[in-house]
Amino acid sequence: MPAKRLYLESMRVGDELPTLVKPSIDRIQIARYAGAANDYNSMHVDELAARAAGMPSVFAHAPLPMAFMSQFLTDWLKGGRLTRLAVRFVKLVWPGDQISCKGRVLSRRRDEQGNYFVDVDLWAE
Repeated sequence: MPAKRLYLESMRVGDELPTLVKPSIDRIQIARYAGAANDYNSMHVDELAARAAGMPSVFAHAPLPMAFMSQFLTDWLKGGRLTRLAVRFVKLVWPGDQISCKGRVLSRRRDEQGNYFVDVDLWAE
C-alpha cells in the first residue's frame, strides 16, 4: 500500500512529527556499519583499543545515528524531497543505546514558483 501523501496545508507550525524508535545499538550493527562505510577505526571495532584510549567501550560511528535521522525524515516526507540537512553531533552513541528520532515543524512556505517548503527541527534522544 503506498504511503499517504503529506500536504503542506495540513501542517501547522509546532506540529510534532511521529517518533521513530530504533532498536538498541549493538556491536554487530556497529561492525556492519564499519564494513558498509569502510571505516574500521579501532575506536568502533576493537574493545581493547577503545579502553586503552580511555573509553569505556567501543562506540558507534557518528553517521550511524545520522542515518537514522535521515530515514526518519524521508519516511515522514512521503515522497517529498529533502533539500538541505544540517547536523551537529553532541554525544557518543554506545552499545545498548536506543535512539528515538523526533521532530517539530518550524515553518512552512510556498515560493514564487509554487514549490512548497517546510523547515523542521530534528533531534535524537
